[in-house]
Amino acid sequence: MDKFDTIQFLAVMSAAYPSFEVTDERIEVWYEIMFPIHLPLALNVLKDIMKTPREFAPSIGMVYNACVTRKHQMLDKLETVERLSNLKLLESKPAVTPEEI
Repeated sequence: MDKFDTIQFLAVMSAAYPSFEVTDERIEVWYEIMFPIHLPLALNVLKDIMKTPREFAPSIGMVYNACVTRKHQMLDKLETVERLSNLKLLESKPAVTPEEI
């Protein structure tokens, strides 16, 4: 996330958790930690957290770690799909006979 994305993210968090105040210092800290995370991923994670019963805003560590976990899960699924696609390609190729070798 860039700084603008960070501000957007924190605005959503502030709207969901009124006790969470967005300050310049908080923007800087969240930006430094969350910069490798894409905004759509962070917002999806935040929405899932908001669906749980909690009175206070989640910590930056909680959000960051949930984003990293979700990203790894997504990459694992993509890898599985790719492997299955490769298997299907192999199955569709005709077998090689000993004479062809």
